[in-house]
Amino acid sequence: MSGSRQDGWTEDEDAYLAEVVLRHIKEGSTQLKAFEEVGKGVTRTAAACGFRWNSFVRKQFKQEIEAAKKTRKEMKKGGPKEDRSVVPHSDAGKAEADEGKDLSLHEVIAYLAELAGMLEEYSIDSYKELQRAHEMLKKHADVLMEEKKKLEEQYKMIESEYYGLLEVLEKARKFSVGK
Repeated sequence: MSGSRQDGWTEDEDAYLAEVVLRHIKEGSTQLKAFEEVGKGVTRTAAACGFRWNSFVRKQFKQEIEAAKKTRKEMKKGGPKEDRSVVPHSDAGKAEADEGKDLSLHEVIAYLAELAGMLEEYSIDSYKELQRAHEMLKKHADVLMEEKKKLEEQYKMIESEYYGLLEVLEKARKFSVGK
């Protein structure tokens, strides 16, 4: 676990997150690796980086993400897009459809693998954080129970003294009335 901060994200951290994720997309790397890299740089967990990316930052960089994916796709092919006008019409449509399916399937598989990794890391981190919180709460409960016992003892002592004082006052009243 890289870090366990509870404070909000700054604009600089969001920009850094976007820059690293976009670079990883362009290079054909996974977003999970990008989240791990960012997590080390901003002392947060990869899961926290992934959550921030998916819940906030990604929405602000839709065009850049598409451009990065296009760059990655062109790099996989070994250069800029080829002109497909030479391919007969029926084969061209099939080639483009097959390419779209392969790419979509690849993206889905990559996304699911990335998500599985994030969920596994998040689950482990969350479980550990819950265990720590549970231990801390148990210690706090023990301290509170000790404090409660002390307060109950003090209450009994004060109550006893109070009733003793009432007896003295009652005797004094009877004594002053009897004279």
